[in-house]
Amino acid sequence: MQLKLDKFGEHWKIPLFTIISLIPLCSLQEESWFFWIPYFITFGVFVCINKKFGDYSVLLLTILGIPIGIIHYQFIAKIDLLFFARLLLFIQLGLHLIPITPSSATAIFFINFVLVLVAAALTFEFWFALYLIIFLLITIYMILELQFLGFKQLPKFKDHFKYSTKLTLILVLFSYFLFLIAPRLRFDRFPSQISNSISGFSDTVSFNDFTNILTSDKVAMRVKTDYPPIYYRGISLDMYDGSNWRNTSR
Repeated sequence: MQLKLDKFGEHWKIPLFTIISLIPLCSLQEESWFFWIPYFITFGVFVCINKKFGDYSVLLLTILGIPIGIIHYQFIAKIDLLFFARLLLFIQLGLHLIPITPSSATAIFFINFVLVLVAAALTFEFWFALYLIIFLLITIYMILELQFLGFKQLPKFKDHFKYSTKLTLILVLFSYFLFLIAPRLRFDRFPSQISNSISGFSDTVSFNDFTNILTSDKVAMRVKTDYPPIYYRGISLDMYDGSNWRNTSR
């Protein structure tokens, strides 16, 4: 049986790009295949439906994603970024249900990029670094293709790919240079919390600081083992200088 993707027209590569974009997110330890298997099935059905739906479909699916996101947050992983990503996933479903236009294609590209950023903030796997470079190359290729569709004569695949590769290398080198010269700032607190401390792990503890302690249910550590121990030791402070305890093992 041949699948018909008439509503995508010249943008038939977009659903494939979206699936590639979801690989790191669905691979997170905090994710469950009880969600992803139905999601991918629904995604495939929406892609193959040629009936024209209005923009209201995106709104309805977004509303549907709110309770599902709340359930995931309460019972699977209390991570704010994943709740936000859950809403974007349902917006993504709606955008693939309606006919693709240059504006909706741009929105899909943006959402895919944000979902990859969410996965980047929650993963520490080495393969993700390689994936990110490939994803940047595909993203640049897709964006350029969207622009080239307005030309009378489309560039050859070889020239298109070569130009996309050059832009990707320039972007990677510039990002690395910016990473080296940019100061390291902390963005884990809201402005109203700067004068407060947040519960968690730290390499130093000072008894001279008297402040309010804000409780946090964010993930403190991830453990992957076949033989779980009886208890876990987070951090040990072994040196006291008269005012501060600190860890000298690092």
